[in-house]
Amino acid sequence: YHILYAKILTPREKISNILEIGLGTNYKDIVSSMGIEGKPGASLRSFRDFCPNAEIIGADIDKRILFKEERIKTFYVDQTSNLSLNDLKDKFTDKFDLIIDDGLHSPDANINTLRIATTLIKKGGSIVIEDINAKAIDIWITISNLLPANIFKSQIIEADGAILFLVKKI
Repeated sequence: YHILYAKILTPREKISNILEIGLGTNYKDIVSSMGIEGKPGASLRSFRDFCPNAEIIGADIDKRILFKEERIKTFYVDQTSNLSLNDLKDKFTDKFDLIIDDGLHSPDANINTLRIATTLIKKGGSIVIEDINAKAIDIWITISNLLPANIFKSQIIEADGAILFLVKKI
């Protein structure tokens, strides 16, 4: 994903706000656990280091891994709950340059997240839904066709072992 994000985040000094949903819990009792060796929030720290002027926001369903550091704040969110996503959305007044969904990796959760992401992304900003299941590509083709073409440009990106859905606000 680093090639895509390097392109999206150029020039990196001008990036002011990034939101990532799904921080990577390492607790095995959570469906989307990355295992005990995982490092929750590692990508948030990478974005902070790469974009020197950006505020980085993270959100996850596992309250045990939420944290606050220099230029990083994290919040609770349940992607399967529109109420929870609306509560998250209401916390922000600024729009985001980049919003990433790396959370539950199920079409219903991803579509819920995309619903709020389209309201939070700034003009010229990008929304990335990571780790799309190949069996769900038809869903994403439909979503792409439903997005207003005069506001959003979308595409499915297939790379080695990964499928992404990219939305750019034009």
